[in-house]
Amino acid sequence: MLTLSFEAKIIHWKGPPPFFFAPVPAPQSAEIRGIAKFATYGWRDPRGG
Repeated sequence: MLTLSFEAKIIHWKGPPPFFFAPVPAPQSAEIRGIAKFATYGWRDPRGG
């Protein structure tokens, strides 16, 4: 699991539908990009596929 810590100004997009965003600084973005290919939403073939 990756744990990040940073400060950001929250951006409120009023939508529709409304969302809240936090811009991620470049160093933390690089960390996210580095592991993104290994990330899953839990839908994985238990046989390893």
